[in-house]
Amino acid sequence: MISRCWDANLVSQDSLKKLARIFIAIFFIFTGSLKIFSFPQFVFSIQEFDLLPHSTILPVAIIIVLSEMFSGLGMALNICTKQISIFLILLMSLFSVGIVINLLRGNVIDCNCFGNYFSSELSWWSVIRNLVLICVLFWISYTAKKNQ
Repeated sequence: MISRCWDANLVSQDSLKKLARIFIAIFFIFTGSLKIFSFPQFVFSIQEFDLLPHSTILPVAIIIVLSEMFSGLGMALNICTKQISIFLILLMSLFSVGIVINLLRGNVIDCNCFGNYFSSELSWWSVIRNLVLICVLFWISYTAKKNQ
């Protein structure tokens, strides 16, 4: 059945690429927006990770939120898709490293990955979620045209 749909061009590779790109766009616009609305808690969660000098926490929080929002917007508009995908792969990789470090330390931290509205403690599921997103981003990057 699946091969029949594929052969009938009901689900083309272009459709899947567009769906993946829109999913990533919505995901990062959504997460960035939620972090804006609970910004003090997001800043506190970065501090809780205990990975950055105190003086850099606020600028890093601002950069993360703006990066997520503008990356999502770029993906939605199909602008610089390859470059944004690579940037988001790096960002998600850094997030994952921070999560793993704190899991190995035994720290119980609310990640505020989705702002204060969908708060959850760090877990290995957070790492798995990030790895899935990284895989989708790799695929988007790999299949993006040079001028996208």
